[in-house]
Amino acid sequence: MRHVCPWIVLVALTSVIVSVGSSNRNLRSDDPPAKGTAPPTAAKAEPKRIEVPLNGHVFSVPEGFTIELVAGPPLVNRPISASFDEDGRLYVSDSSGTNDPSAKQLIDKPHRVVRLEDTDGDGKFDKSGVFADKLMFPEGTLWHDGSLYVAAPPSIWKLTDTDGDGVADQREEWFKGNTLTGCANDLHGPYLGPDGFLYWTKGAFAEQTYDRPVRPTANEPEGASPRFGTRQNDTKNRGLAPAGSEVETKPWTTKASHIFRARPDAPRDPATGSIKTSAIECVMTGGMDNPVDVVFTPTGERIFTTTFLVHPGGGNRDGLIHAVYGGVYGKDWNVIDSPSHPRTGDVMPVLCHLGAAAPCGLERLQSSAWGREYQDNLFACCFNMRKVTRHVLQPHGATFQTEAEDFVVSNNLDFHPTDVLEDADGSLLIVDTGGWYKLCCPTSQLAKPDVLGAIYRVRKVDTPKVADQYGREIEWAKQSSANLLNLIVDDPRTFVRQHALNQFKSWDEEAKAERLTILLTDRFRPEDGDDPDRTGRLLWLMSRFKDDALSKALVQKMASSSKNSRTWSVAAHILSLWRESGAMFDLLAALKSADSAPRRVTAEALGRIGNGQAVIPLLRESAQVADDRYLEHSVIYALIEIAKPEATRIGLTMSSPRTVRAALIALDQMPNGGLKPEEVAKYLTSPEPLLRETAAWIISRHADWGEALAGYLRERLASGELPFAEHEAFGKQLAQFAKSASVQELLATTARDDKLSFAIRNLAVSSMLNSSLKELPRSWTPALVATLSEGDAVLVWNSLSTVRRIPPHKEDLTAVRTPLMKIATGEHGVNLRSLNGIRVDALAALPGGLTADELKTHPELFDFLLTQLAPELSVAQRGTAAEVLSKAKLSPAQLTKLTEQFATAGPLEVDRLLGAFEQSTDEQVGQQLIAAMKTAPALTALRPDAIKTRLAKYSSSVQEAAQPLYAALNVDLAAQKQRLEETLASLPPGDIVRGQKVFHNEKAACKACHALGYLGGKTGPDLTRIGGIRNERDLLESILFPNASFVRSFEPVLIVTTSGKTVNGLIRSETPDELVIATGPNQEARVARADIEEMKPSSVSIMPAGLEKQLTLEQLADLIAFLKNCK
Repeated sequence: MRHVCPWIVLVALTSVIVSVGSSNRNLRSDDPPAKGTAPPTAAKAEPKRIEVPLNGHVFSVPEGFTIELVAGPPLVNRPISASFDEDGRLYVSDSSGTNDPSAKQLIDKPHRVVRLEDTDGDGKFDKSGVFADKLMFPEGTLWHDGSLYVAAPPSIWKLTDTDGDGVADQREEWFKGNTLTGCANDLHGPYLGPDGFLYWTKGAFAEQTYDRPVRPTANEPEGASPRFGTRQNDTKNRGLAPAGSEVETKPWTTKASHIFRARPDAPRDPATGSIKTSAIECVMTGGMDNPVDVVFTPTGERIFTTTFLVHPGGGNRDGLIHAVYGGVYGKDWNVIDSPSHPRTGDVMPVLCHLGAAAPCGLERLQSSAWGREYQDNLFACCFNMRKVTRHVLQPHGATFQTEAEDFVVSNNLDFHPTDVLEDADGSLLIVDTGGWYKLCCPTSQLAKPDVLGAIYRVRKVDTPKVADQYGREIEWAKQSSANLLNLIVDDPRTFVRQHALNQFKSWDEEAKAERLTILLTDRFRPEDGDDPDRTGRLLWLMSRFKDDALSKALVQKMASSSKNSRTWSVAAHILSLWRESGAMFDLLAALKSADSAPRRVTAEALGRIGNGQAVIPLLRESAQVADDRYLEHSVIYALIEIAKPEATRIGLTMSSPRTVRAALIALDQMPNGGLKPEEVAKYLTSPEPLLRETAAWIISRHADWGEALAGYLRERLASGELPFAEHEAFGKQLAQFAKSASVQELLATTARDDKLSFAIRNLAVSSMLNSSLKELPRSWTPALVATLSEGDAVLVWNSLSTVRRIPPHKEDLTAVRTPLMKIATGEHGVNLRSLNGIRVDALAALPGGLTADELKTHPELFDFLLTQLAPELSVAQRGTAAEVLSKAKLSPAQLTKLTEQFATAGPLEVDRLLGAFEQSTDEQVGQQLIAAMKTAPALTALRPDAIKTRLAKYSSSVQEAAQPLYAALNVDLAAQKQRLEETLASLPPGDIVRGQKVFHNEKAACKACHALGYLGGKTGPDLTRIGGIRNERDLLESILFPNASFVRSFEPVLIVTTSGKTVNGLIRSETPDELVIATGPNQEARVARADIEEMKPSSVSIMPAGLEKQLTLEQLADLIAFLKNCK
């Protein structure tokens, strides 16, 4: 039976409500059609809630519901995910409680699956047995067709009990993923789709390679299916092409996250015994970290939970996504920027935002036992927030809209729900894994394997009892095929329907085909209409059988009979899955539906069939999509899959801007589309905003078009008509094409042309600054020397920032040094002496740092830099001053004076100041430094290895004097825990208002790295809703011991270059050529991949230890109170 869940932590949910459009056509819907922008959901009163003390928790549930404990130790200790078989036995993955590295767990295989039984029918499990032991971390369980499928990264295992003793004696590695990362979120699932396919998710960004059927070129015959290579008259090769026959394949490599699918009986690779990768199809691509659980609506739409579906900000991070075929979802970064992942525009919208909830288990309630208002609701486990949320899906064009409301909430900090599943009576089981997990969870570094989990049941008080809910009284061996089909289609009991389906599949293929054809003919009567629930079940049943007679009957009946949009949506899903070529003209007719949802699936099916005759109808349909992003996506993706550029190009001549947009994107993304830069450039100045945006989006993905577009860029800059509102977008285009020699010359000419406005010249310099060049082009140096001497402070600042970020050519070092020194010393033509920030930045931009001669000539610069370390100044200014001092060639006397700064230096500056002493070997300087560090308030921000490196050239007496420092800095976990408890106990009551002031104080430096809402730094995690997922202990621990644990997607790396330089920080962005590493607030280092000797995970956070020593206990308590209130 379907389930579920997977696991873990740090998953994500997010919501974006999309607007849709439709026009009055012909199919009717059971739900009100969505036209234009859907009206806001009517406000509803919050349901009354009751509190239920149970098992050390106080649960909050809606009034009219109960919750009870149905399983716990010793039956099951740390349950993760669960799945029922047809007889109501529950298979539960059970953690050993270990948090060993994933590679070690793969070797040790310490986990297990237990089978729970309710032998007396009271709804509580009373019998447990080990179904399978010696398993890698199990992150999903699914009972299907007599076997248990378990996702245990890097593989999915098929476990079968062949002799009926309750123990799996047969183990098959059904799928082999071949990657295992540190958090083991490479794999979750599998999940049974209504179409009979197994679905699973890939996360973690590890590179995987699959065989893919070769896509035909644009010149192949009309009958070619561009993605899978099947022909239109090949009706025997439905589903995935490789499942039925051998086709030519080529490697397909991806780092992105995905939802994959394959048939349970997919062909096996003789070499590995696992399914062939050519039999696996990708149905969703994303940049999210950890997609987890997938459920299906009655019409086959996929909804899944995930973490990091957007870059954290404004309280958003995790959430729910509606995943349509071919869709590319967030977060938007380089792993999804690949020709392997065709795009139809910006990333697809989010269904529901949940904040940093770490959503995992997800279930659709199929039964109507709780009333129609609960049927087809979604229920999501929020690991971090100690609750299960309810989601009522409302049709919204071709997608849905929903909001989260609390369903079950616990007050226990160790309640971590990881799975939720429906039982045969319509009740919900909630799996609580307990407090053991910490492998990649920053909630607390203190794992609690002794805090065990449990399984709870939630019931609605007035739910009628279901008779023989598991079908145990049915004599299954005596059921005819007709009876089985009636049970599958008509019986309201989900477990009985599943059992009947399994029995039916064992019948002779010819008998099944005959019976299905008869039933299909009998069921579809145009004059009677159809029941979408029963009809949908019949259609989904048919989707599992690929007989030609059945598919023909399906097409004929669905095309001529049903006017129900839900029924047609199911039929179109199946036609899409099969690539049923005979249905093409019926599908074309269905594009005239009044409802967006069936039109979207119809477009998807036409794309998968791949017949070029569908291009013009799809182009016409693109004019009707209005603001429905999901419908637009499927139309454009169909054009991309059909891959007929000549026919698609006709769209460029049509009158609708939406059709032109569709044609432009499709031509750009399809193989051999032949879209030329000049064809796109003319739309950059279109009076239609939609076409301007489309052209800008396409151009943003073609850094190689610089030379071709240089003329256009030159005209725009020279026109003098560039509105200021367009400067940012146009500047991005200029920066993108900065590798082009023509664009480089254009930027240089514009920057130094004093006849142009400062705004235009600054736009050119900003584009230089934002380019990704490794070295300053020679043509830019004279221009920047000129702009560095200008009177506009913004122009000067951007110019010196450019020189600082992009190293000048070695022959230009002297040329840029002169104007930089003039700015720093106040000799600039315009008085910038009062702008200390510019002066410090000028010194930071000096290639190689301040020389000894420059310091001798301008001794006031050293004193000036010391003033810029004052605690009341901004973090960025203090950090830059410390960086300048660390690179300057200081004299022994200056170094001795610099040691005095350790008495006031903050944690963010102290390590950089230490770097200044690495150049010296002076005994007195070394001893002074040791003495200063021993009493430095920010000592704990320093690492012993960093101190040793900086003191390596000093005498043995200095080395010996440093030994007490190393002893003081070595981490003792027991002492760390004791300090945490003592500090927590000594904190006075905090004040939220005062805490807000502490957060924004420059001394505490919180806002330099962390955002609240849309304000603050981007270096560290967003804290907008931190109080909803972290308690006081967690918050205090993260301040006292920032190296104890790392938030997902904020794990530091340590890079060692070929020159011996080390860089510690967060990967902010990466390209095939370089990495951009955030090393601190507003501090970045660019490292060429060719220069990397070694890169590995770092154990050192870029948030330094010792920040709490900048605060009093009262301020610390106030800060924690303020953060706890951020929800």
